[in-house]
Amino acid sequence: TGPLLIFANMLSGYVRTIAPWRTVVAWDSHCQWRRTIHPGYKAGRLPNDQKEASVSRSFHLAHEFLAAFGVPEAMAPDFEADDIIAAWVREQVAVARGLRRDNSGRFQPIACGVISSDKDLLQLVSDISTQYRPGDPEPWTPERVEEKMGCTPALLPVVQALAGDKIDGVEGLKGVGLKTACKLLAANDWDIGKLLDSDQ
Repeated sequence: TGPLLIFANMLSGYVRTIAPWRTVVAWDSHCQWRRTIHPGYKAGRLPNDQKEASVSRSFHLAHEFLAAFGVPEAMAPDFEADDIIAAWVREQVAVARGLRRDNSGRFQPIACGVISSDKDLLQLVSDISTQYRPGDPEPWTPERVEEKMGCTPALLPVVQALAGDKIDGVEGLKGVGLKTACKLLAANDWDIGKLLDSDQ
């Protein structure tokens, strides 16, 4: 029940603070196609049988908790929660900017928030979408992303590609971290092709 209590307190706390008009919880499914592309992807995080059983019990309790409070859940076969969140945020941003209409045929501009500690999702931050990271009292806006990460949210995938991600088992350039990646890209007009063609 410990993980459930942490999850429940975190979710209810954000709901009280942000007061969203709708809340959806996204879950990972068993995603294999990424490991087909890169066998080392998240290899260090594959759970053992005991840990997997504990996680399974926690998820079961979380599903019951969400059902009791009427919170919808989302999961797609062979996709991670990140993928679902990214698709939903992009849809909301498109609607808010007048690029798409809702089912009634009207524009429905709304702001959206993402609650996650995953730094990969910072690339979704915009004037319409904000990320809230557990344990961090300040929301992540485009200005904060640029201040803390050294680049705009849209450029984070390129920066991360150079720096790699040890947690996910994705190797980057040797000796290159986020700050160095930003420095190298900035010196080459944020053009990764130009950087790779240079002698830096």
